[in-house]
Amino acid sequence: MIKLDWSEVKIVAGGEAYYESYTTENDVVGKKMFYKCSKLQQMVLPTSVTIIGVSAFDLMGRKVKTLQPGTIYIRKGKKFMITQ
Repeated sequence: MIKLDWSEVKIVAGGEAYYESYTTENDVVGKKMFYKCSKLQQMVLPTSVTIIGVSAFDLMGRKVKTLQPGTIYIRKGKKFMITQ
């Protein structure tokens, strides 16, 4: 199981594509950013995130437990939500 804590991360625009031709934008978890990261089970997002792109977490790990505000919660076959 892989856990990512991005609570102190600042997502900034630019750089090379992270998937296909998608590049980062300021404070955005972009489209397909964690697509097919099947081993990723838990992720804490920065509080500065303002947008989560379509399919950003599709095909991610099967279960993610909400631990604190800013955490992504995912159930297999259902859309994610951000807890605040």
